[in-house]
Amino acid sequence: MGKMKFSIFSYSILFFSLFFVISCRKTVIKRSDSDSVYITFNDKEKIDLDERYVTFIDTIRLETNDNSLLKYIDRICVDEDMYFFFDGSLSKIVIFDKEGNYVNQISKIGQGPGEYAQLSDFFVDTKEKQIVLLCDRPEKIMYFNYEGEFIKENYFNTLYMQIASDNEYIYVDNPFHPELENSQVIVLNKKGNIVSYQLPLLPDPGINLMAPGNCFTKNSTIHYVRRFDNSIYEIKDGVVSQQYSIDFKQHNLPENIFDGIETPDQLHELAREKRYIYCLFNISDGEKYMLINTNIGIYIIDKEISEIQKIDYIKNPLLPTDTKHNFPIDNTNGIFACVYSSYMFDTQKEWIQNGKSKLNEEQRKFVLSVKEEDNPILFLYQLK
Repeated sequence: MGKMKFSIFSYSILFFSLFFVISCRKTVIKRSDSDSVYITFNDKEKIDLDERYVTFIDTIRLETNDNSLLKYIDRICVDEDMYFFFDGSLSKIVIFDKEGNYVNQISKIGQGPGEYAQLSDFFVDTKEKQIVLLCDRPEKIMYFNYEGEFIKENYFNTLYMQIASDNEYIYVDNPFHPELENSQVIVLNKKGNIVSYQLPLLPDPGINLMAPGNCFTKNSTIHYVRRFDNSIYEIKDGVVSQQYSIDFKQHNLPENIFDGIETPDQLHELAREKRYIYCLFNISDGEKYMLINTNIGIYIIDKEISEIQKIDYIKNPLLPTDTKHNFPIDNTNGIFACVYSSYMFDTQKEWIQNGKSKLNEEQRKFVLSVKEEDNPILFLYQLK
């Protein structure tokens, strides 16, 4: 970090104060976790996520055409009645309106200015009305308007994994570069320059096993989670602080878990067999409840009693096709989507064809209308 030094002792108090403010703009800000809430695990029963915890909002069938096709969904953002979908496998952003009609896409794969070889993540700047892409080949941030038109780009010298933003700062995940003040979250200004370094890196276990979802989610505030850490962090005004510390009891990762582990596959299989939790991801935050995805399933925090429980299934009020597959929708206060791929209706179709279905007529029409090549169908819920 660059630091400034006084050369003349006789500077006035006014100039000293000005220097102090400027010199502290790029610094390591110490976190205060004194307000962190300890969450205990209720392991007596599993529950279904139903109307006690969520309110069903709507169903969105995304239009399917050559431009709108989604292979996989990695992040969903919303603004101005538009939904923005990131498909990392295709390195593109696809935009739909609130009814699911295709609006536009950003797919600028190439080697020149205004192009990229691969995307890592994105966010929607609701203040500037811009779509901001984090690229890992090459390492840069790219800015587009909602019409998909390129605006500008800023290059890095570092590979960052994920990105989020509020109205003042940009936050990037830095799991692999301890030379950056040994910090996990790097805070940037809107020009892409480093402002501060936040959250010390955990000791390197030598196992490159990443979470299968997003470490940043933007609800009423930005939440951050990371592998091998049962904490949920809140990000406000450029500062990362621990909001919750979760005790999963028998599902906590043992301290000696890395002894004898040589590959990510070994750790993953051991965690699956012993039901150990090694990562949290894709956080949805409502007024009373917080929904959390982990490597062994989904959980819900009751914030009023500081307790967490395992969720068996998320109940679908329209169809007997419950699921565990959910995505938080960024820029909302606890809205999430259960994402149904077309193949998830195959069993119901077979039962209808074999005369074994118990669906009513409206449900049958819905199931039979889903085609194999269709984009995913979203069922939207609001956490209470």
